[in-house]
Amino acid sequence: ICRSEQSHALAVDASCALAEGEWSEARFACDDALKLDPRNPLALLTRAKTVMANPGSDGANTETFRRALVDITDYLASTPNDENAFELYGQLHKRVFAAEAQQRKLSAEEMAKREAETLATLTEDEPQFEVLKDSWGHAFKHRVPVGAPKGASNHCRPTPG
Repeated sequence: ICRSEQSHALAVDASCALAEGEWSEARFACDDALKLDPRNPLALLTRAKTVMANPGSDGANTETFRRALVDITDYLASTPNDENAFELYGQLHKRVFAAEAQQRKLSAEEMAKREAETLATLTEDEPQFEVLKDSWGHAFKHRVPVGAPKGASNHCRPTPG
Protein backbone atom coordinates (compact mmCIF):
# COMPACT_ATOMS: atom_id res chain seq x y z
CA ILE A 1 0.00 0.00 0.00
CA CYS A 2 1.45 3.42 -0.91
CA ARG A 3 1.57 6.46 1.39
CA SER A 4 -1.23 8.16 -0.51
CA GLU A 5 -3.56 5.17 -0.06
CA GLN A 6 -2.68 4.90 3.64
CA SER A 7 -3.35 8.60 4.06
CA HIS A 8 -6.71 8.29 2.33
CA ALA A 9 -7.70 5.29 4.50
CA LEU A 10 -6.81 7.26 7.65
CA ALA A 11 -8.79 10.26 6.40
CA VAL A 12 -11.83 8.04 5.81
CA ASP A 13 -11.44 6.63 9.33
CA ALA A 14 -11.25 10.21 10.64
CA SER A 15 -14.38 11.18 8.77
CA CYS A 16 -16.24 8.20 10.26
CA ALA A 17 -14.96 9.02 13.76
CA LEU A 18 -16.17 12.60 13.35
CA ALA A 19 -19.60 11.38 12.23
CA GLU A 20 -19.76 9.28 15.42
CA GLY A 21 -18.81 12.24 17.62
CA GLU A 22 -15.30 10.94 18.35
CA TRP A 23 -13.58 14.32 17.86
CA SER A 24 -10.22 13.45 19.39
CA GLU A 25 -9.94 10.21 17.43
CA ALA A 26 -10.90 12.06 14.26
CA ARG A 27 -8.27 14.72 14.85
CA PHE A 28 -5.53 12.17 15.59
CA ALA A 29 -6.41 10.18 12.45
CA CYS A 30 -6.28 13.40 10.40
CA ASP A 31 -2.90 14.26 11.89
CA ASP A 32 -1.60 10.81 10.93
CA ALA A 33 -3.08 11.05 7.43
CA LEU A 34 -1.50 14.46 6.89
CA LYS A 35 1.90 13.20 8.03
CA LEU A 36 1.74 10.73 5.15
CA ASP A 37 0.23 13.18 2.65
CA PRO A 38 0.17 16.85 3.71
CA ARG A 39 -2.19 17.70 0.83
CA ASN A 40 -4.84 15.06 1.54
CA PRO A 41 -8.04 17.07 0.97
CA LEU A 42 -10.31 14.81 3.03
CA ALA A 43 -7.94 14.95 6.01
CA LEU A 44 -7.65 18.75 5.75
CA LEU A 45 -11.42 19.17 5.58
CA THR A 46 -12.13 16.69 8.36
CA ARG A 47 -9.55 18.19 10.72
CA ALA A 48 -11.10 21.65 10.22
CA LYS A 49 -14.55 20.18 10.83
CA THR A 50 -13.44 18.60 14.14
CA VAL A 51 -12.73 22.04 15.55
CA MET A 52 -16.16 23.37 14.60
CA ALA A 53 -17.96 20.19 15.65
CA ASN A 54 -16.63 20.48 19.18
CA PRO A 55 -14.83 23.80 19.66
CA GLY A 56 -14.31 23.16 23.37
CA SER A 57 -12.48 19.89 22.86
CA ASP A 58 -8.75 19.44 23.22
CA GLY A 59 -8.35 22.90 24.71
CA ALA A 60 -9.54 24.72 21.60
CA ASN A 61 -8.23 28.26 21.58
CA THR A 62 -7.29 30.98 19.14
CA GLU A 63 -4.38 28.97 17.77
CA THR A 64 -6.59 25.90 17.26
CA PHE A 65 -9.03 27.97 15.22
CA ARG A 66 -6.16 29.51 13.23
CA ARG A 67 -4.78 26.07 12.35
CA ALA A 68 -8.25 24.94 11.29
CA LEU A 69 -8.54 28.06 9.13
CA VAL A 70 -5.24 27.13 7.44
CA ASP A 71 -6.54 23.58 6.89
CA ILE A 72 -9.76 24.76 5.25
CA THR A 73 -7.83 27.30 3.15
CA ASP A 74 -5.50 24.54 1.92
CA TYR A 75 -8.51 22.34 1.21
CA LEU A 76 -10.21 25.10 -0.79
CA ALA A 77 -7.04 25.57 -2.85
CA SER A 78 -7.53 22.05 -4.19
CA THR A 79 -11.34 22.01 -4.13
CA PRO A 80 -12.49 25.57 -4.92
CA ASN A 81 -16.12 24.71 -5.75
CA ASP A 82 -17.11 23.25 -2.37
CA GLU A 83 -19.77 25.65 -1.07
CA ASN A 84 -19.97 23.88 2.31
CA ALA A 85 -16.23 24.36 2.76
CA PHE A 86 -16.61 28.08 2.04
CA GLU A 87 -19.30 28.23 4.71
CA LEU A 88 -16.96 26.43 7.13
CA TYR A 89 -14.21 28.90 6.20
CA GLY A 90 -16.53 31.78 7.14
CA GLN A 91 -17.45 30.17 10.46
CA LEU A 92 -13.81 29.55 11.33
CA HIS A 93 -12.86 33.08 10.37
CA LYS A 94 -15.54 34.43 12.75
CA ARG A 95 -14.26 32.14 15.53
CA VAL A 96 -10.68 33.35 15.05
CA PHE A 97 -11.81 36.97 15.12
CA ALA A 98 -13.94 36.43 18.26
CA ALA A 99 -11.19 34.50 20.04
CA GLU A 100 -8.62 37.20 19.24
CA ALA A 101 -11.00 39.92 20.45
CA GLN A 102 -11.54 38.00 23.69
CA GLN A 103 -7.78 37.64 24.18
CA ARG A 104 -7.26 41.37 23.64
CA LYS A 105 -10.02 42.15 26.14
CA LEU A 106 -8.58 39.81 28.75
CA SER A 107 -5.07 41.15 28.18
CA ALA A 108 -6.23 44.75 28.65
CA GLU A 109 -8.23 43.85 31.77
CA GLU A 110 -5.29 41.93 33.25
CA MET A 111 -2.90 44.81 32.57
CA ALA A 112 -5.25 47.34 34.18
CA LYS A 113 -5.68 45.08 37.19
CA ARG A 114 -1.92 44.65 37.62
CA GLU A 115 -1.32 48.39 37.29
CA ALA A 116 -4.02 49.13 39.86
CA GLU A 117 -2.59 46.56 42.28
CA THR A 118 0.92 47.96 41.85
CA LEU A 119 -0.20 51.54 42.35
CA ALA A 120 -2.21 50.62 45.42
CA THR A 121 0.88 49.22 47.14
CA LEU A 122 3.15 52.23 46.58
CA THR A 123 3.65 55.33 48.67
CA GLU A 124 5.19 58.60 47.56
CA ASP A 125 8.46 57.95 49.37
CA GLU A 126 9.24 54.72 47.47
CA PRO A 127 11.68 54.93 44.52
CA GLN A 128 9.24 53.06 42.24
CA PHE A 129 6.69 55.81 42.79
CA GLU A 130 8.73 58.34 40.79
CA VAL A 131 9.48 55.82 38.03
CA LEU A 132 5.82 54.93 37.65
CA LYS A 133 4.75 58.55 37.90
CA ASP A 134 7.12 59.43 35.05
CA SER A 135 6.16 56.45 32.87
CA TRP A 136 2.40 56.60 33.44
CA GLY A 137 2.26 60.37 33.42
CA HIS A 138 -1.04 62.19 33.78
CA ALA A 139 -3.11 59.05 34.35
CA PHE A 140 -1.11 58.38 37.50
CA LYS A 141 -2.25 61.64 39.10
CA HIS A 142 -5.85 60.52 38.96
CA ARG A 143 -5.57 56.99 40.23
CA VAL A 144 -8.15 55.63 42.61
CA PRO A 145 -7.08 53.00 45.15
CA VAL A 146 -8.08 49.41 44.40
CA GLY A 147 -11.32 48.62 46.19
CA ALA A 148 -12.27 52.29 46.61
CA PRO A 149 -15.97 53.09 46.23
CA LYS A 150 -17.16 54.46 42.91
CA GLY A 151 -16.54 58.17 42.65
CA ALA A 152 -13.71 58.11 45.21
CA SER A 153 -10.78 60.41 44.59
CA ASN A 154 -7.05 59.92 44.79
CA HIS A 155 -5.89 59.77 48.40
CA CYS A 156 -2.23 60.03 47.49
CA ARG A 157 -1.41 62.73 44.95
CA PRO A 158 2.20 62.82 43.80
CA THR A 159 4.22 65.80 44.81
CA PRO A 160 4.89 68.33 42.04
CA GLY A 161 8.13 67.59 40.19
